[in-house]
Amino acid sequence: MQRYFDKCFEEAAIVLRNMQENGSNATRASLLMDGALLNIPLQFCPGCIPFYLYLVQTLGAHFPNLLNLAIVLNTPDFVIPIWTNLIKPFAPLEVRKIIELYGRKKSDWRDALVTKHGIDWTKLSHEMGGDGPDPVDVFIIFVGEWDMRKAVLAGQSDKMRRYLDKCFEEVATVLRNMQENGSNATRASLMLDAASLSISLQFCPGYLGNPLSKLV
Repeated sequence: MQRYFDKCFEEAAIVLRNMQENGSNATRASLLMDGALLNIPLQFCPGCIPFYLYLVQTLGAHFPNLLNLAIVLNTPDFVIPIWTNLIKPFAPLEVRKIIELYGRKKSDWRDALVTKHGIDWTKLSHEMGGDGPDPVDVFIIFVGEWDMRKAVLAGQSDKMRRYLDKCFEEVATVLRNMQENGSNATRASLMLDAASLSISLQFCPGYLGNPLSKLV
């Protein structure tokens, strides 16, 4: 799971770089998270705390300029002392400065978003406490960055197949969670960025019968 979040940070950094190459002046991302469903047994058991320590430390050590701010909305009361006493003291100073937790009182975080950060909360989805439309979740995979040649030659074809299975399983889990929360979503939309595809890395005859076969 630690590697998964490192990969998420890396992909966010790639998106920023691509935006800059296309003329955008964006330099950092802003992260808003809905903490309404957080609970102690699933996310904050004693064995879970080291994961959060890793998360804040890797963010500071490896991605220090990635985020402008990271805000958790609708945070349950029990999370605040855990963050304050067990996680925050071990977070790098620059990470502590960008993380803000707000409780379930919408008026508090709505005011903070507008006055402190210039974020129009009305554009957030209803499920996050805004007045905007339900979010459209788009998962973009930069398939051109997969070095399938390296995986096949190293005998890692099965590992890549399991990785793709895991991706599909996670998408199915997200859909089920959305449905349980009242969404009428039944299927996902997948967008693939094929700009960097090449014959040598992804499409030579030896690879078509290996990881790529899992996609179909």
